[in-house]
Amino acid sequence: MSSVPVLSSPDLFGARRALDGLAAEKGVRPVHAVLTGPLAWGLPFEDKTGTEPLVCAGLFTHPIPAYLGLAEPADLLRGAGEGDRPPVLLWDARKALRLFLRSNATVWEWISASQVVEEGGAPIAELRALAVEGFSRVTLLGHYLGLAKAAMNAYFQDTPQDAARIKYMHTVRALMAVDWILTRNEPPPVDWATLRAGTGLPGEAGGVLDALALAPLEKRRHPAVDAWIDTVFQAARDKGEGLSDSHPSADRVDPLLRVLLGPAATQS
Repeated sequence: MSSVPVLSSPDLFGARRALDGLAAEKGVRPVHAVLTGPLAWGLPFEDKTGTEPLVCAGLFTHPIPAYLGLAEPADLLRGAGEGDRPPVLLWDARKALRLFLRSNATVWEWISASQVVEEGGAPIAELRALAVEGFSRVTLLGHYLGLAKAAMNAYFQDTPQDAARIKYMHTVRALMAVDWILTRNEPPPVDWATLRAGTGLPGEAGGVLDALALAPLEKRRHPAVDAWIDTVFQAARDKGEGLSDSHPSADRVDPLLRVLLGPAATQS
């Protein structure tokens, strides 16, 4: 049966321990980390798929000498989940900011998520502002349209009602993000609640989705929601080409990387 998403302080405590443990093992410094995944977004999920419902994800830096040799240091670190500790996925800040320059949606979600395990402070806040100002809306739109199509085509082994709930909510979350980009011309928030509060849904469709957020429904198909889904896909086709397709400037991002790396990297 699909799990009801509930986050609590122990989730953050467990993530903190998992993050600190991986950082100590690998000799790196976390500079920003959040909880991500369906549970963090307020979505139901299926336990049988092997997909982790909750991940502690973020950015780290190596000690400065690791960047000075011919060999590239590891730019991706993983830690397995155990007990109350979720899996950990960390990207080297250089890797993350290089992807940031290409308007990467995953990086946006990590720097904008509300469930913060390690707060990155001023440089992360500046990155968020730069993303709002300069991320390619075309790139973001393509990402969330891809998520919606993948969710629509996914197969779940749960009961039909539970599977329908999961499929609808994952599809609609992605399409609410699409609608947010089209109507507000901004990178979208990550979680269901914020997207739902900021998305104008027709009355019947909104009522069905609010009910699905609480529990599976007896009916598996919901024509009002299906009609809204079709409307958003059509709006993306009609308006997508008119969106901005520029990316942030490296000249503005590179100084923030130096701040994240620490005082030794900012010395002239």
